[in-house]
Amino acid sequence: MATVLFVVKATIRKDQEEAFNRWYNEAHVPQVLQFKGLVSARRYKALRADYDARFGAASERARFAYTQVWP
Repeated sequence: MATVLFVVKATIRKDQEEAFNRWYNEAHVPQVLQFKGLVSARRYKALRADYDARFGAASERARFAYTQVWP
């Protein structure tokens, strides 16, 4: 079986963020982990603002920096 990294990017309004995170962590992830072959799930949040503040003026490349937030 091939190894695959599946990435989902979502932009959630601040007023919906807490409810979204609760649903995603407590309902959605346990549900998708039932699929055969899916072995783990992790959640990350972008560090773009911090990266841009430190290095933005020195770089125009695509920036993808994340920190793990779950589990």
